[in-house]
Amino acid sequence: MNVDHQAIQELLAAHALHAVDEVDAARAEGLLVSHLPSCPECRTMLDGFEATAGDLALATRPEPTPARLGFRLRRQVASGRLPEWWRAAAAGVVVALVAGLGLWNAHLTRRMSDAEQRQAATTEVLAVLSHPMSHVVQLSNELGAPMASLAASYVPGRPILYLFGSLPEPRDSHVYEVWLFQGVRAVPAAVFRPQRGTVLVKIRVDPGAFDHLLITEEDGTGSARPSSRHVVNGTLG
Repeated sequence: MNVDHQAIQELLAAHALHAVDEVDAARAEGLLVSHLPSCPECRTMLDGFEATAGDLALATRPEPTPARLGFRLRRQVASGRLPEWWRAAAAGVVVALVAGLGLWNAHLTRRMSDAEQRQAATTEVLAVLSHPMSHVVQLSNELGAPMASLAASYVPGRPILYLFGSLPEPRDSHVYEVWLFQGVRAVPAAVFRPQRGTVLVKIRVDPGAFDHLLITEEDGTGSARPSSRHVVNGTLG
C-alpha cells in the first residue's frame, strides 16, 4: 500500500503546533498509534516539529536584568541589623544570584534566536514550495537508512537553494557537506549537521548554474573534494 508520507508529515506539523480542527486532530492521534510506530521517518519528523514548537514558546524577547538590581539588593542587605560576616555572605549570594539571572537570560536569548531562525527558515521553505514555478527534487538515498529522506527545492531565477527532510546524525567529529556539480567539477556549497535528525539548510547559490547535487560525510569541518562516503544525490533542473 502506498503511503503519502508528505501528507502525513504536514498533518503532524499542524498537530504539533495545535493548528488543527477536531477532525484533523482525531486523524493525527490515529496516526500516532497506527503509523508512527512502524515509520522511523515520520517519527523523526514529528520529533523535529515538536522541538520547534517548544522552542517557539521562547520566541519572545526576554527582559534584560536591571543593571542596578545588584546595587539595590546589596544596599538593602547592608542596612539590616545583621552581624558583619552575615551581611558579607548575604551580599555574596546576591551577587551570585544576579550573575545567574544574567546567564539564564543569555541562555534564553540564544534559544530564542535559534527558534526564530528555524521559524524563519521554515516559513521560507513553505513559501518556495507553494510557488507555482517551484522545483522540488527528491534526492536518492545512498545510505540505505530508513530515516534518510531529503529533498531540494528552488524557484528558477532565484539564487537560493533549500534542502529539507531528515538524516541520521553523522559519526562523531564528522559533518555532511553539500557539493554542486557543473559537469565533473564539484563546488563545495555548505556544511551542516542535522538538528534532532531534521535538516533545513539554505544555500545562497543559483541552482540553474549546476546540474547535479551530492551530499557526502566528511571529517572535521569539511573537505576540499568529495569523499567516497556518499549520503544522497540528485539531478537539478
